[in-house]
Amino acid sequence: MTFFGTSSYTKIDPYHKALHNNVRDLPSFVRSGTVENADKLISAFEETEKNSKALFILLDTMVDENR
Repeated sequence: MTFFGTSSYTKIDPYHKALHNNVRDLPSFVRSGTVENADKLISAFEETEKNSKALFILLDTMVDENR
């Protein structure tokens, strides 16, 4: 089964990149067991959650389009 030809496939990249970028930033908000920039940490988790939901909606749509 290939998903490359689905219209949703082309929409995945921005959400996928944002998800990885947000997660990559998380360790910089925690140093020596102390949370620094708690507002940035919370924001990064919120953005990660938002992008994760969007990504999984697109993945489900790709499966539907491929049927």
